[in-house]
Order: sequence, then C-alpha cells, then structure tokens
Amino acid sequence: MDEILKLLRREIVGAWRFRWWAMATAWIVCAFGWFTIFTMSDVYEANARFFVETRSRLDRVIDSVVVDDAAGGQVNLVKQAMHGRPVLEKVATETDLILRAATPLEKNDLISSLVEKIVITGSPGQPRAPLPTDGIYSISFRDKDRSMSLAVVNSLLNEFMDDVVRGRQDSSDETIEFLTSEITKYDEQLRQREQALADFKQQNVGLLPGDGGGYFDRLQVELDELGVLEAQLQNAQSRRAALLAQLRGSNPYVNDSSDGTVPGSSGPTSDMDARILELESQLGELLLRFTDRHPDVISTREQLAQLNDRRDEQLEMMRNAGPEDTAVLSNNPVYQQLSIALNQIDVEIAGLQNQIGRDRVKIADLQAKVGIIPAIEAQLSELTRDYDQVQATYDELRGLLEQEVISSRKQEAAVVNFRLIDPPFVGTEPVAPQRALLLIGTFIVGLGIGGGVAWLLHVMRPVFHDVSDLRDVTGLPVLGAVSMTWIERHHAERRMELTSYLMAGGVLVGAFIVAFVFREPGGVLVRQLLSGGGA
Repeated sequence: MDEILKLLRREIVGAWRFRWWAMATAWIVCAFGWFTIFTMSDVYEANARFFVETRSRLDRVIDSVVVDDAAGGQVNLVKQAMHGRPVLEKVATETDLILRAATPLEKNDLISSLVEKIVITGSPGQPRAPLPTDGIYSISFRDKDRSMSLAVVNSLLNEFMDDVVRGRQDSSDETIEFLTSEITKYDEQLRQREQALADFKQQNVGLLPGDGGGYFDRLQVELDELGVLEAQLQNAQSRRAALLAQLRGSNPYVNDSSDGTVPGSSGPTSDMDARILELESQLGELLLRFTDRHPDVISTREQLAQLNDRRDEQLEMMRNAGPEDTAVLSNNPVYQQLSIALNQIDVEIAGLQNQIGRDRVKIADLQAKVGIIPAIEAQLSELTRDYDQVQATYDELRGLLEQEVISSRKQEAAVVNFRLIDPPFVGTEPVAPQRALLLIGTFIVGLGIGGGVAWLLHVMRPVFHDVSDLRDVTGLPVLGAVSMTWIERHHAERRMELTSYLMAGGVLVGAFIVAFVFREPGGVLVRQLLSGGGA
C-alpha cells in the first residue's frame, strides 16, 4: 500500500510541473464544449394517448371458430403501417414539414428520419387476464419546432383513428377471392384423380389388395392356412389308420342266445347300404355341377369305394359263419361304434382334402401373378397417395375459406371502441438537449483531459524528485545530494504563480457556474448571435 501511495504521489508531483498546460487544455475543452451546447437547438416532444377496445362480445362468442385477426391484429398492422413511406409522406405534406427539403435527396432523408422520430407504443387486449395497459396506445414525436411536433402528432393520430375505425376490407376480399380460385382448381384436380382411381380399380378387379393386405400378405396367409390344413389332414389320417386297425381286429357279430333275431335285410349291411345310397346320390349331384377331376367328386368316389369294400368284407364273414351260427349272431355294438367313427373321420379327411385342394389352387394362382399383382398394388398406392394429398389440401382450403368468410363478416360487424385519453399536447419546456447534464459532463471531461495532458507531458519529460528515485532507476549508489536554497524573491515568485493559477482555476469554475445558471437564456442568446441577431 505504501508503494502505491508513493508512486501516486510521484506521478502527481511530476504532472504538477505542467499545471499550466493542464489549465489551458481544460479551458479550451470547456469553452468549446459549452459553446457547442449553447448552439444546440431545443427539441420539443408532442404526445397523445388513446384507448382502443379490441375485444367485444362478438369476439368472445366466435373465438373458438375463427382466428382473431380483426381488432387486435388490425391495430398492430396499423402501427406498422404508420411507419410506412406513404403515410409518412402524407403526414409531412399535411404539416408542411416537407418544405424543409429542397431537393429529392433531402426529401428522402427527411422521410427516413421520421421513422426514428415517430414512436408508437401500445398493447392490444389479449385472451387472458386483462392488464391495466391493455388497449392503451401512445404517439410521440420530437422536433425543434414546438408547433410542428404538435401538428405531426395530430396528423398521425387522425390517420391511426381512420385506419382502425374504418377497417381494411381489401386484404380480406383478396384473400377470399384467392382461396375461392384455389378451391376451384383443386376441386377439378380432385375429380380427375377420383376418376383415375375408379378406372384403375375397374380395370384390375380381383387383383387389388383387400382387407387381408397386399400380395405378399395374402400369399403368406394362404401358405399358413395350407400348412395348418395339411397338419390337420395328417392328424386325421393317423386317427383313421388307428380306427381301421381296431375295426379289422373286431368281430362284427357276436353270439346271442337270448335273442333269436336273424341277420337279414335289417342287419349290419343295411346301414352301409343306406350310406352307399346316400353317397351315390351326392355323387350324382356333384357330377351335375363339377367335372370328374373336382376334389369333391374324387373324395366322394373314394368314400364309396371304401364303403363297398367294407360291405363286401362283412358279407363274406356272414357267409363263412354257416347257417347254424347265423341264427344266434347279432350285431357287435363296439364294431358299430368303430364303424361310425371311421365314417366320420373319412368325412373329415375328405373335407380337409377339399380345402387343401382349393388353397393350393389359390396359392398357385397367386404365385403365377407374382410379376403382376405387386406392380398393380404399387400403382394403386401411388394413385391413392396422390388422391389423399389433393384431398387434404382441398379440405384445408375449404376450412380456411370458411374461417376467412366468418372473420370478414365479424370484421364488418365489429364495433371498435375508440376513446382519446390525452389529446395531442406539447410542453413549453424542451425535452432535449439536457444542457444541465451536458454542461456538468463537459466541465468534468475538460478537467480530466487537462490532467491527462499534464501527466502525458510528465511521462514524456520525466525528472527525479528525490535520491531514492535516482538510486532505484540507475541502480548506482548515491553518495549525497545538494539541496536548493530559496531566497525571498523566489518565494514571492512562487506565491504569485500559485495565486495566478488558482485565479485561473477559479475563473474556470465561475464560468461554469454562470453557464449552468444561465444555460437556457445563454443558449437563446448564442443562437440569436449566430443567426444574425434574429429572433
């Protein structure tokens, strides 16, 4: 800390040698700055505040139907339009502000400057909890001419009122007209795609994918069903073989001494004869409808052949039994149950074979069309996708048109509540420049620049102030120092110089106080002198 203080003291003492340079610099900076501040023109600001109620009962009723683009959106659009070149040119012409521009280039610069000078702020009402500032707008403009600033704000306010209250229907009408033309165009495209899709389906009947999916999905389903049917057929054939083995090991007749019935026409062969007659009748009906190679015809003929063979076996056994045994033979109930079960399994096998035959025909048909059906399905998907895309666009345009029509009617029926809160007003005191702050700032900057000049000269022309500085800088031992002897004349000169310096500083401070106190009339006086003494 001591080193810092020592260094600071050394720099101050060094800069003090150039104190008159510092004083002269401070005077020059302050004089030039204060003169510039006095020459700056006064700027007046005109303001106006008004209230626009943008949400009515009609808005709350149909908010869920249409997008709110009328009142609040209208106000925002007008706020942006206020900074547009047509409006600014109109305002400049109405207020004679355009007379300040003598050339087209100056006119362009004047219009561009208005964009920065005109400030429009506000917050339209939103569908939320209301805030105190909702719907309150303000227009402000600054100019060196007090009456001109008031005229510009008044003209802008009139433009704002006209655009909001009257509304702008042109854009809505253009939107409706555009949407209607687009809907007509897409309606024609939709009809063309519907006809193309219908023609394609008509040309490819039987080859189009159904609820079961596409070509490969249907082929896989048929293959899976065929595998299940073949497994069921194999299981049924295994059960039939087991039943046939049991049937061959059983005797169709047993001795029955208590029952003297003789097997005759109503014996065990009568059931088979009835079954044979039934199958022959069924075979005749099938031949009337199908050919000999049909799976149902083949299955029925196989069952007839099996029943005839079984009937022949039973008749042979009855002949071998002899007349003495025949009188006491009766039907074996176990044999009969096995025969019934065998007949049922034969029917099941025939049905499974029939289904397997049909599935194989379907699979062969699908496999034969492997190069046709996928291409047809791809073309159908493309047509359907194209149709769906046009349909979605068409539906979206229809919805937008309905919303725009309702919004347009709402805008026509909406009543905007406009109320002027603060009429255009401009104060008697200028809002700029802030001469008090500028004068203080200039005074501080002048003193700072003067001190900086003195320190810079000290750095450029350094001296040693004591023995320790000399020893630290040179690194050599200092054997001694010779003190300076001041006579009375020298003391008097130093006092006179110090007094003169303090007086110069005091005059600078006094000049600052005078400039600060009389800043407004002083500015008016300076501007009058510069303008040739005019008012």
